[in-house]
Amino acid sequence: MNAAPKLIIVGAGISGLSAGVHAARSGFDVEIVEHHSEPGGVCTGWKHGDYTIDGCIHWLMGAREDDAHHQLYAKVGALDGVELRTLEHFVQLVDETTGERLTIDRDLDGLLAQVESISPQDLPVFRELVELARRTESIGAPPMIDAREARGLWGNLSDLWQGREFLLLMVRHFDPLSTLADRLHHPSLKYALDHMMLGAMPVAFAATLLGELERGNLATVVGGSQRFAEGMARKFVALGGKLRYEADVAEILVEHDHAVGVRLIEGEVLRADHVISTAPGPTTVFRMLGGRYTDASLRDRYARWSTFEPISMLSFGVRAQWHDRPDTLHLRLAEPFVFGPTRVEAMTVRNMAYDPSLAPAGACVIQVLMPSDFDFWHDVHHAPQRYRELKHQLAEQVRRQLERYYPGFAAAEEFVDVATPYTFWRYARSYRGAYEGWMPTSETIRARVPKTLPGLHGFHMAGQWVEPGGGVPPAVTSGRQAVQLACVELGRPFVD
Repeated sequence: MNAAPKLIIVGAGISGLSAGVHAARSGFDVEIVEHHSEPGGVCTGWKHGDYTIDGCIHWLMGAREDDAHHQLYAKVGALDGVELRTLEHFVQLVDETTGERLTIDRDLDGLLAQVESISPQDLPVFRELVELARRTESIGAPPMIDAREARGLWGNLSDLWQGREFLLLMVRHFDPLSTLADRLHHPSLKYALDHMMLGAMPVAFAATLLGELERGNLATVVGGSQRFAEGMARKFVALGGKLRYEADVAEILVEHDHAVGVRLIEGEVLRADHVISTAPGPTTVFRMLGGRYTDASLRDRYARWSTFEPISMLSFGVRAQWHDRPDTLHLRLAEPFVFGPTRVEAMTVRNMAYDPSLAPAGACVIQVLMPSDFDFWHDVHHAPQRYRELKHQLAEQVRRQLERYYPGFAAAEEFVDVATPYTFWRYARSYRGAYEGWMPTSETIRARVPKTLPGLHGFHMAGQWVEPGGGVPPAVTSGRQAVQLACVELGRPFVD
């Protein structure tokens, strides 16, 4: 009997774990090598005394059991012992510059009523968006779970036919959301479309998100994002996979234009018949492979496409709760402040009292996300005392803002945990501290980013950098598809 082919996967994030589970099921001898000491990558969380700090999932598509992504999560173990909480409230904009508030939740008719109250002349634009959202609900998006190359001609034609109405709707509404914002008159409503849902995002994607919200297909993970990743890691190991932590890859080894393994930072060489990298694209292509396998299209992509901007994440453990406050606030500040090279004009605040398992009784975590600068924090971390001082100063700036919305906040605070863009790089090796890869723009979504590199065999990529727009569903799907493609290349059956 032939020995099982050896597969090495770089990275134990969501896409790497998904690839590992599918590879183990398909008969590979598979090992995941992970820089950190825990699985999940940026899909993570950590403990601070009796509190749990959730570092990732604000909303997860695939809450409903009849959804294809929900079924895929179950197959890879992500839902083992995990409860999903259906998202009722998405975000409330508080525009301090005008005094207006706008709430987006499952009640889209309520959204239209708010818009009519704020600016009746802008109602047609929002009505158009809501009608489009409801069309996406009734049509239903094709699941796109399988790699096209693995589906074959008739499989792909069948997918196109079944999803023809949805795909046609996408094509007709691929202009950026900012084009709708440009038609609005009221500054708060214009800001809402441009900033609360990413103005560069295609209109069709924003509408799909609203449609999924209304039909109850968005959720959070009770107990925090890390539970999602831990379930996948347990499934992988139970299937016979090997997970090696604190193993940082220095180089992907290539012989005769075929990936044959990896060399770790410490010098150890791990040989393989096939390699899948879920590390950030720039790290994989230009560091681990030395930029040897590129072409003009790939170089243009990395030079020109916009990526997600890095953030700082401040998590406050507070011995109090504010159940009368929204789960998520987007604060447009009347008085922006400058920290380092960054002008902070808005903050997103998560009131996580909705999940009592994250804090002791009567307490909660209040989490703030705000734009930040990677180079600033990366440079200053070399002076540890100064790094701590700056984190303390940033927390004080944010604390003053929070006291205005959560009375008694400062007195009830027990601790603050400050994660900077350098933190994201240190623990998850996120490229320049960005928590995802390519921004979802009309150009990036239209483009099909290959999971291969020109001229290199025995190798595939998976994860955020081959899935513009990112997020959990594409990450899980991407890992599955990379294994399907490896099976095609090696002439092996893919086992679902």
